[in-house]
Amino acid sequence: MELREALEARASCRKFRAEPVPVEDLREMVRAAGLAPSPGNTQPWRFVAVLGAEAIEPLGRAVRQRLAAALPDPADERAARARARAEWLATFFTEAPAVIAVVHQPRRTAFDDLLEGQRDERAEAFREIDRAQPALQAIGAAIENLLLAATAMRYGACWLTAPLVARAQLEDQLDIREPERLVALVAVGRPVALDAEHRARRPLDEIFTVRY
Repeated sequence: MELREALEARASCRKFRAEPVPVEDLREMVRAAGLAPSPGNTQPWRFVAVLGAEAIEPLGRAVRQRLAAALPDPADERAARARARAEWLATFFTEAPAVIAVVHQPRRTAFDDLLEGQRDERAEAFREIDRAQPALQAIGAAIENLLLAATAMRYGACWLTAPLVARAQLEDQLDIREPERLVALVAVGRPVALDAEHRARRPLDEIFTVRY
């Protein structure tokens, strides 16, 4: 599949077939993820594949338990529907045959070394770079590479952050320790339908501006 075709075909997949995902296919997706740009080529990421219902379900259970404790009891039917929808969006990854946990692995950049111990006005200007969270931007690029690779290999995938409501519990189960931090899950599997429905996109003229 050509890049343009993969870009057009990529869609969030939330319904998967039960067939397993070979580890070699997951390795290829992560290889593509690792080609993403990062600040100073620090590559501040790590990926943990979780395979099969027996390993994935405990992650979903942790999210459900955390949501049960955090969400208020619904006051009416509308609120109950909204709560059920939120719970499903945070836990449907348990229906996928494979889940990739995306881990932020902090790495020092040249700017970190340059600014260490500096507190003057000039250093503050450079701290705007930190506020842009370049490492997380890089991880986002890596996840997009992973999604495009999955699409090119005829898999469905979905990038999730809702499960992070139970971040501490998930990190414990996945043996992720500080200073590392879980930042996303990606559900992967053969889609129930290859032609996944695309949500409407904002018109190009609404999101693109040219200045001379």
